Amino acid sequence: SMNARRLIAIGGTLVLTVRRGERTFAEAVKVEAADLDAGEYEGYYTSVELQTTFHFDRTAGGLTAEKFLGEADHALFPLAKDLFGWERGFIEFNRDSDSSISGFKHTTKDIDNYFGSIFVKKSP
Repeated sequence: SMNARRLIAIGGTLVLTVRRGERTFAEAVKVEAADLDAGEYEGYYTSVELQTTFHFDRTAGGLTAEKFLGEADHALFPLAKDLFGWERGFIEFNRDSDSSISGFKHTTKDIDNYFGSIFVKKSP
């Protein structure tokens, strides 16, 4: 496949690069999980498009998305505030005016029908 995902160290900093062919699709610097309160991202999120609810659970390395878009659980790696990466793309969390997590947008390089899908937080 011409699509590639690389996590490389640059001067001790991990950088996630997602490429489509020769073009960089997206790039983000990995943050330390210790600097992140993953608990605020835990909870159940529903996709209106997919008519499905998914559960995100806090782990030592960040978050796990249970059976997210398939049968397997997936590790979500913290990249920046409210931004996580995983093997199929990026998850960017949204916040309400009171700064609580309201949902997330999922963007991916290779699954067109999920591109930019919106997920709404249902419960912690």
